[in-house]
Formats: sequence, C-alpha cells, structure tokens
Amino acid sequence: MLPDVRHRLVRTGRPPGHGHGPPPAPEHPTRYAASHFVISDPGKVISTDGLPEVLAHPAVVDAAFKITPGDTVAPTSSSLQRTGHAIIAADTPEEREEALAFVRETLKVRTEAGAGGG
Repeated sequence: MLPDVRHRLVRTGRPPGHGHGPPPAPEHPTRYAASHFVISDPGKVISTDGLPEVLAHPAVVDAAFKITPGDTVAPTSSSLQRTGHAIIAADTPEEREEALAFVRETLKVRTEAGAGGG
C-alpha cells in the first residue's frame, strides 16, 4: 500500500475516493444500550433458565449461555469467566432499565453449589 493511501486510511477509515472523513456524530443517543454478564456459583450446572423469554424481549439484541447442564463452573475471578450474557438496546433510558431488570431476574444458571448466579 502506498504511504499516502495508508495515511488516508488511518486518518479517515476509508480508502481514497470514498468520501471525506467519517459521518457526523448524532446530536443525541439513537438507542440506549446495556449489557449483562451472568456470573454463576461454582459447581456442576443443573440448569440454564430463561433464555427463550429473554430473547423474546423486544429490547434484547442478543443473549446466550456459554455453558450447558452437566458442565462445571469454576470459581469466578474475572468477567471473562461469565456463564452467559445479554445485550440490550432500547429506545429510552427507562425501557433500558426495565429490560435490564427483566434480564437480571430471568436469565439464570443453577448449580449444585447454589440456587443462583444470575
């Protein structure tokens, strides 16, 4: 790649001839986002609960478990060890908070060591 092309690509994120710089930023948020990481009690996974209900929520963009019943959950020392997640994008801050509360109550991993972990 030629030096001037590389400079243009780094500076604007676009190769030469593809517009002049990035588009303007929106004046206000277009959606209100949140994420939830499921952190579970250590032990053998008995059940994963609530995923169909969470995925059906209109503000939930994505949700999944990283484990299945029968897996073993180690003690958690980092958010990278989460056993599941949900991504939320809502039209208002209030809708975001309602969706986040719903996800926290609904998306659960139950282990033999405890009843919780949501």
